[in-house]
Amino acid sequence: MGPFDYSLKHKRYYQVGNNFYRTPNHLCPVKLELARQVRFAEINRGEDTDYAVRLYRLLTSQEPAGPTAAAPDAPNRVLYFYRFSPTGTQTQRPSAG
Repeated sequence: MGPFDYSLKHKRYYQVGNNFYRTPNHLCPVKLELARQVRFAEINRGEDTDYAVRLYRLLTSQEPAGPTAAAPDAPNRVLYFYRFSPTGTQTQRPSAG
């Protein structure tokens, strides 16, 4: 796994080499009023993507976590580290039935 870039400029999920590009999703800080408006659907699979798709339609701006043209000396902030296991996550397990 490599770094992930969550941004409004990415209209879909994609990967280039070891870099991952995503629309803002449940792993991103979001204004409470928008998160409450979107909420998670009560489904057992695909709820993360469903949330991201519906959230993306409401987003009109974002605040960068690192340097910008207006603030080139701002630190490049890592908000958190996410540990993903392709063999151990719930969505990777076979469906029952």
